[in-house]
Amino acid sequence: MNTHYNMATAEYTREIVYEGIHLLLRFHKDMLDEYVLDAVLTPDGTNITDLVRTTALTYFETLIESN
Repeated sequence: MNTHYNMATAEYTREIVYEGIHLLLRFHKDMLDEYVLDAVLTPDGTNITDLVRTTALTYFETLIESN
């Protein structure tokens, strides 16, 4: 898993493979220094956040926290 930080947007992007599917997680740290998931993207940049079930979002957030 690679994580990249974009200083211009103050966002992180982490590449993951979830159940054999390559995805990008875009997230940031809030004022309480907690990670907040902003988007789930395909490698071509398509935002599929709305297609991802709530249970999967919870799983992705645990991946972010387990840095």
